[in-house]
Amino acid sequence: MKLKYFELFFAVLVFGLGLYVLGTSVSYGLTAETGMGTGFFPFISGLIFTIAAAGVIFRQLRNIGVLQGTIATHEAVTVFLMIVATAIFLLIVETVGFLILTPFYIFSMAFIIKRPTTMKTLVSHVLVAGGFTLFAYGVFVVLLETPIPGGWFFPEN
Repeated sequence: MKLKYFELFFAVLVFGLGLYVLGTSVSYGLTAETGMGTGFFPFISGLIFTIAAAGVIFRQLRNIGVLQGTIATHEAVTVFLMIVATAIFLLIVETVGFLILTPFYIFSMAFIIKRPTTMKTLVSHVLVAGGFTLFAYGVFVVLLETPIPGGWFFPEN
């Protein structure tokens, strides 16, 4: 696959994601009585995604600094699998819940990037998945007091 088309395709996906994040963040509220609302940081992230992707799309359509070359099939499959895993995560996180689904998502990302061939790599993937989930929970729920999707086991979040 030509790198030019791959970059354009990915930029369109990121642009769509940015628009989705922008729309969703506004529904959470950008401001609150005490300052920033729960949708403020997602709004900023969505804005960055949308502007960056629009720049890449504009550059591609104007043929300015377009990347040349090709991407190997296995590399394209890796990126595609990561996009699919992320889409599945985003679609079901509200139902299943952040704490239950995130370790599986992070593990799947690590597995897609580097398939474990030894027990050490497998344990590393499991520890990273669990550690990241705990870290994200600590930052968002404990530190920032931001609600996360509770899902099946924690519906009160």
